[in-house]
Order: sequence, then structure tokens, then C-alpha cells
Amino acid sequence: MISKKKYSFWVVVLSFGIFNALLVSAEDKDIKSLALNLQQKIIQVSEKVIPAYVFIAGASGVLVSPDGYVLTNYHVVANSVKWDVFRADGKSYEAERIGCDPTGDIALLKIKDAKELPYLEFGDSDTLEVGQPVIVVGNPFTIGISDLEPTVTFGLISALHRFQNDYSDAIQTDAAINPGNSGGPLITLDGKIVGINGKLETEIGFIFANTGIGYAIPANQIKRFLPKLKTEGQVVHAEITGLRVEPIQATENSRSSIKVIEVVKN
Repeated sequence: MISKKKYSFWVVVLSFGIFNALLVSAEDKDIKSLALNLQQKIIQVSEKVIPAYVFIAGASGVLVSPDGYVLTNYHVVANSVKWDVFRADGKSYEAERIGCDPTGDIALLKIKDAKELPYLEFGDSDTLEVGQPVIVVGNPFTIGISDLEPTVTFGLISALHRFQNDYSDAIQTDAAINPGNSGGPLITLDGKIVGINGKLETEIGFIFANTGIGYAIPANQIKRFLPKLKTEGQVVHAEITGLRVEPIQATENSRSSIKVIEVVKN
């Protein structure tokens, strides 16, 4: 016969086991639900973004207005003024490069006589946070041009305020960016443009392939220059000469910056 004390002990053990199993099951369901919600969100955003995406010059671009303004990288369209662009629905358009910012690696094109085209709005790139999920739409290695199906990749904001040669204050992401993604949009899960993808790091300089480190030009930088691109066709960046500087790495409480260590007499 089992004593009351032993019986009580096994009831507690059994009850704890059942409770723990139910708790794990609940956690599994929560995780599954979160994963399915995220998957659905990515699908919805992709469906919104793809109609505003354009193939151009073996690379990428994105419509930013219903009357046909297209953003891409300067290095994508630097060698010509006239371009044919293609949307994922198979429609082609004639576009003219009307503004460029070689230093910022941004170019603005205008589709001729465009009306009521699908487009994407800009988000606020200053509110981005490290770890925030983002998607990239593009044409990696030109594999999408044959059937006009752009590629969607998913990742995170890896770092902010990166200085990479001419890319000042760049957004770093681990969403896959490869040759052909240049000029395409970096998108938050609310479907807004927070950057234009343009550069990737490679382990070996002459092999251009994704390494998990890609850079995008922030949307707020582009928005500041967009009026001049439309009206004047170019952007002139200020330049300071006669200084020797050294970089200061970002900390928890400050951004990356530079320190002037010497003023050089011209």
C-alpha cells in the first residue's frame, strides 16, 4: 500500500510534469504563431513592393512616385541617359536619367508620360534600429530578367552609420545583396523604402558575392537631395580640405565620428 505521503509526492511530481508539458506546448504554439505571422507579413510586403520594382541595366530600381520617378544607383546608369526599364508584370517603359549624385551613388530617372504607376513611399531611416527586420528586392546575377521575377531576401539591420568610402552614414544589412541588387530598395515590414542598396563587402576583392555584409544609402539622405535632382539634375557635396583626421568608433552612447588631429596649411 502506498502511504499518503508518497502518494502526495507522486501527485505533485505528475502534476508538475503535466504543467511543464502544457507550458512547453504553449510556448511551441506561441513560437509557431509568431513565425507564421512573420511569414505572412513578409509575403504581404513582398506583394506590395514587387509591382513598384523595376529591372534596369541588369540591375535594379524602384518607382517612388505615380508619375514615373525611379531611383537607382548612379553606378548602374552612369554610362547612358536613355534606358528601358521593365516591371514584373512584363510592361516596359522608356526612361531618361534626369538627375545624378555620383558621390552619393544615386540616380533619378523619369519614365516618359507615366501616370498612376505603383510606387513606394519613403520611410524614416533615422528611426531604424539594429536588429530590425528588413527585406531586399533585386535582380541578383541578373537571374530575374529572363522571366521578370525579382528576388526577395530577408534579414536584419546589422549596423547603422557605417562609413564605406563614398557611402557616408550607410545602413548595413545581412539580407542577401549580390551584383544585380544594386539600385533596389531596402524595405521595412511596413512596406516603406528606408534605403537604396548599392554595395557589398567581399572576402576576396575580385569575387563579388554576398558575404552577409551589404550597404544601403539611407532614405533620409536621398530625400534631402531629391528636390535638387529633380530641378537641377545634380547634387554638389561640400568638401573640407587641409585637415588630417582620425576615425572615432561608435559607442553605446555615441555615433561614429571623426577627430581633427591637424590643420594642414595649403
